[in-house]
Amino acid sequence: MKNCLMKRGQKTLRELLENGRLAQAIRKPVSSGKNIGLGQRGKSGRVLYKNFMGSIPETAQPFFQEYEFERINLERDGDLIIERLLAFGNRDEVRWLLIHYGQDSIRRWLSESGIRRLPRRRYKLWCVLLNVAESQRESNPIWPY
Repeated sequence: MKNCLMKRGQKTLRELLENGRLAQAIRKPVSSGKNIGLGQRGKSGRVLYKNFMGSIPETAQPFFQEYEFERINLERDGDLIIERLLAFGNRDEVRWLLIHYGQDSIRRWLSESGIRRLPRRRYKLWCVLLNVAESQRESNPIWPY
């Protein structure tokens, strides 16, 4: 049963990638009618982001517990923001991340730092979704004996 579900999920993901509908699937709103911390919803039900592009979504605050959330700078702390939202973010937070930083900079971060800074499963997921070649983890033990 589990294998059947996994195959079905992989097939759906492959279909999205082949048809170029991945961006559309990410853009779909998750919750309906509520303000979820990203922006107001317009008449069509889509979230309006223009007022919130200057700050991190408030729903992402639990991912930065060891930092003062108001003092996080979008340019200076970009690596940290990308890491936390790719690892723990929901659809709306990842949508904000893609809009603010763009796919190219996220791909570059994923190929340079993602293998070390993301959990293995999340790293592999984002490599598939963003079409980035997976790199191997370095097997450099501290004590080689």
